[in-house]
Amino acid sequence: MKATFFLCGFWAEKYPDKVRAMVQDGHVVGNHSATHPHMASMSAAAIEKELAAFEKIAEPLIGARTTLFRAPYGEYNDTVILTARSLGYEVVQWDVDTVDWREERSAQDILDTVLPALKPGSIILCHNNGYKIKEYLPTLLETAQAEGYTFVTVDKLLLEGETIIDVNGMQKAA
Repeated sequence: MKATFFLCGFWAEKYPDKVRAMVQDGHVVGNHSATHPHMASMSAAAIEKELAAFEKIAEPLIGARTTLFRAPYGEYNDTVILTARSLGYEVVQWDVDTVDWREERSAQDILDTVLPALKPGSIILCHNNGYKIKEYLPTLLETAQAEGYTFVTVDKLLLEGETIIDVNGMQKAA
């Protein structure tokens, strides 16, 4: 099973061996910024600087420039999307959120929220350092597979050709 990891530069810098292992294991790495700022309140120049700073850290570890971008906090606006796209990134959002960054959520709470929300093409947001991820992730994967779902990297889900990102963060044909 392969996944897409949207990493921050500060994390990649702290765990270079983990980044290399992700790529060696066939996972895809995307740009999640260098420092995890609120990009919807930034200028295009500041966004460009943030994305370039990530690449400066990640590219030597990955062996290539990333082509996928997910905005920190899921906050985006036209400036974020247009700037990222002008730099060659496809902007990616999620439609199912585990909210696993909240410590009070139990593994069962996460499963009870996520599993009923799955549909073909869903992108599930998990955090590699999320609370309870070691508890809920095996069950989430096993249950979804038993229901007929397969897991692919985000690049396999993207539409080809000209696309837009709608107000819900969903990619649509232009």
